[in-house]
Amino acid sequence: YDKGGASDVEEGWLPNYYVPTPYFIDWSEQAVKRMKKLTIADIRKKNNEQIPANREYYKDQIAAVLRNREFYFKEGITFSIVGLYSPTFRIGN
Repeated sequence: YDKGGASDVEEGWLPNYYVPTPYFIDWSEQAVKRMKKLTIADIRKKNNEQIPANREYYKDQIAAVLRNREFYFKEGITFSIVGLYSPTFRIGN
């Protein structure tokens, strides 16, 4: 999910093509398998946190939300329809 980067209109900087993403998501096979099965309870246990009494579903609720998997790692165009210079378009790959 690439939203592009920040801009500074007053300084005359509005990135048109590429801005490095300031974070990293581990998409290795092992990491994806973990994301698909790790529950909220697993994370709370790892962090030494109790499961609240009214949150028993944490034991079955997968923590990661992986939406639209069929579009992962495909080239495309993203856009923003709001903002000072909208619409803005970005090429993603």
